Amino acid sequence: VTMVDLKNGGQVTKRNISAEAAVMNPQSNIIALRSGTTVQIFNLDAKQKLKSYNMPEPVVYWKWANATTLAMVTGTAVFHWSISGGDD
Repeated sequence: VTMVDLKNGGQVTKRNISAEAAVMNPQSNIIALRSGTTVQIFNLDAKQKLKSYNMPEPVVYWKWANATTLAMVTGTAVFHWSISGGDD
């Protein structure tokens, strides 16, 4: 995954992580990654995986709803996933 920080003069950061899609948190250095039906959230500052979940079906749209909630849409449902708390 290659990230370009537009707020920091276009600084490029590369991470040895494989994913089909990625979305950065709007306020923190946190990234959500999707590969197939697996969604994972990482804190890039702490170099720590915060959460991981296998979705029941593919995600067709996703976005950070706010600084702590990832919204995901599948073909039949909408999910809101908080980065605080346990793995699900």
